[in-house]
Amino acid sequence: MSRLKVLLVNPPVFHVYEPWYDTPDFVRPSIAYIAAYLRENMDCDIRLLDSKFERLNFDETVDRIENFAPDIVAYTAFTNEIKPAAKVAQMLVERQRINPLQVVGGVHVTALPEGSLQEFPQFDVVVYGEGEITFLELCRAYVASAAYDNINGLVFRSPDGALVKTAPRERIVDINEIPVPAWDLLPPANQYYIQASRGCPFSCKFCMNPGGKFVRHRTAESVIDEIRDLATNYGAKKIAYGDEIFTVDLPWTKDLVRKKIAANLHQLVEWSATTHVRFIDDELCQLMKASNCSGVGLGIETGNEEHLKRVGKGTNLEMMLRARECTRRANLWTETFCILGQIDETMESLKDTIDLVIRLNPDLPIFGIMVPYPGTEVARLAARGEGGYKIVSTDWDDYNKQIGGALEFAGLTRSQVEFFQIFAYAKVYLANKRYRDFVKFCWTYGHTGIVVVLKNLKFSLSNLFGNNNKAHKECQPSQVIAIGGAMDEWEKWQVAELKRAKKATSESVKNLD
Repeated sequence: MSRLKVLLVNPPVFHVYEPWYDTPDFVRPSIAYIAAYLRENMDCDIRLLDSKFERLNFDETVDRIENFAPDIVAYTAFTNEIKPAAKVAQMLVERQRINPLQVVGGVHVTALPEGSLQEFPQFDVVVYGEGEITFLELCRAYVASAAYDNINGLVFRSPDGALVKTAPRERIVDINEIPVPAWDLLPPANQYYIQASRGCPFSCKFCMNPGGKFVRHRTAESVIDEIRDLATNYGAKKIAYGDEIFTVDLPWTKDLVRKKIAANLHQLVEWSATTHVRFIDDELCQLMKASNCSGVGLGIETGNEEHLKRVGKGTNLEMMLRARECTRRANLWTETFCILGQIDETMESLKDTIDLVIRLNPDLPIFGIMVPYPGTEVARLAARGEGGYKIVSTDWDDYNKQIGGALEFAGLTRSQVEFFQIFAYAKVYLANKRYRDFVKFCWTYGHTGIVVVLKNLKFSLSNLFGNNNKAHKECQPSQVIAIGGAMDEWEKWQVAELKRAKKATSESVKNLD
């Protein structure tokens, strides 16, 4: 066949709920990583299409795909993005102008690999788990007209229509083997998300931990080279680290920041990161400030001590207060993330969360509502009717932490939780007498949080302390079962991968000796 043509797509959105994410000023890094690995290891014509960044609608996206006429179209999608990706794929099927192999990857299909292909027959192949090597092998097999049976990390249909799931793909232990993302295949952006590490050692009940429990770091030198390249050749003004916990290895992080200062990168770009309150100290915060760090995000989740013990995050109130004092002393802009609707949440524990955030007084507080993402412990509990949860929607559009309605809570109406979401924002700003900041927040985030909830009439003051009496979309029992079971297989794989990665790392150290 002629030279393989591959297109990687970040699909458009149905509605703009979170402007920073739905109409971003950054390009999607995941498709750039896949493209870079494919380009380095295979001769092909590869292009990227970030419909969110380019503000394309569905017709414009499909037109762009058809104009390129790729042999393979691959989509990336989180849970609330899977239906938009499926719509693009379906439009290509219905138009019948091209007939590419349609592939989908990402966190959602990793949690529900077989279920995703059953639910969305317009996709031909699911890539689950870490995608670089799997997608490369899939492309090679496509060119050779070879079977996919020996490619780990796939779900596909056999000639008789049956679903075939191959063994999971082992993660890349040394992520320095992965080339720098193919930023040149995307339009220039003001901000770029980069990865200095993959993985997180914790087991938060609300998180699937897609990067694995074994944290894998790049060399500081490779990170610095990428930042310099982005600033010099792409006009980047801001770098954001997409690491699950940027500072999980404090000595490594401090070394990186010092080297950034020595390389004068702080004069070229500002940067931000999200991290864990356990891995913050005064020295790091001072270094971050000196290196032109524009802000740090802290995962707080809840202000109730008992819920903190149950959430699996390995934190307590003392750690949170200490971390905030560190950022305050360094005059470091701070954002905090909380999730309303914790396991067995009560009115009292909701108030505890608001009271804590008032004490923390972050520059930007963010309050989301718990979502039972497939592959998480919360989803497993909710599917079983445990933890004070009940899944009331299997429509993936409802799996949005700001306005989603996938869960109902025992002891609390949905309306009460949504009221507290609004109340929390107002209370934090007004209790700290930050009236101007509150007005600014409402203006800046006018399409998220409080305003969106109000606009969509997700609650009414008359039923705050009564029954919800809300109509929900049809909940598919089979999908509820799948959501509940997704965690079990994933947990076993996480444990096996952690052992393998530690063994591989240990052996590499011995070889050096």
